[in-house]
Amino acid sequence: EAMASATPVVAVRAGAFSEIVNEQCGRLCRPNDGQAMAAAVREAFEAGVRTLGTQARNHVEQHYSWDNVVAGLLQHYQAVLGHQPQVRAHG
Repeated sequence: EAMASATPVVAVRAGAFSEIVNEQCGRLCRPNDGQAMAAAVREAFEAGVRTLGTQARNHVEQHYSWDNVVAGLLQHYQAVLGHQPQVRAHG
């Protein structure tokens, strides 16, 4: 949600954060390390919060828009069911 609002993210390098947050839209740090978190926040400000925020918004639009999420789910369902994906023209 922060990234969708053009706000860069500082999070721990664990779980889904490692898959979602990259250097273009925020910073990751070691878990359970307050100094690493502080350093990551400092790095984000040095990189430019506005720039990271814009890139974060673009990342979300590209990877997590409803169209992309639904298309991905349909592909998974079709694979589970053993169906070939249908090619559709968008107009």
